[in-house]
Amino acid sequence: MQTGIQDDPDFSPDGRLLVYTVAQTVSVHRAGVQVVQQLWVADLGTGLARQLLPGTARDIHPVWAPSGRELAFASDRSGQFEIWTVKADGGGLRRLTSGSGGKTWPTWSPDGRSIMFTLVREGQQSLWLVDADGANPRPFEPFGRGSGVQLRDAHWRR
Repeated sequence: MQTGIQDDPDFSPDGRLLVYTVAQTVSVHRAGVQVVQQLWVADLGTGLARQLLPGTARDIHPVWAPSGRELAFASDRSGQFEIWTVKADGGGLRRLTSGSGGKTWPTWSPDGRSIMFTLVREGQQSLWLVDADGANPRPFEPFGRGSGVQLRDAHWRR
């Protein structure tokens, strides 16, 4: 059973499962305080919840793929926040992004082929896209290249 603050819920496309983040503050003797944020999946039919990825990384902002077979999320498990995917059973963990700047708030395109996310670099926020396999990272610039418009809330309308 999980304890701590539950946040960032997202229902699976079929409505049977709920993924969410559980945040806990852990005191480590002589090492200070650490916040651990973990992904949990609850089966809404049985009421049973399971931890998706054990560990001490901060895993946040989970979102289901349209297929319901995998999730995208942000994690600092590589040292800074990057976008990752994992299968619904916890297998197939894969990092999609790398490079400077923190990447958070992923969201899947309706067709499941790409993921939009928020990138914060040098105090500036922008939206980026990456293919679902991690290829072709690129800025999302609907107002034209160099427009200076800061976009920060990735969300696809379905």
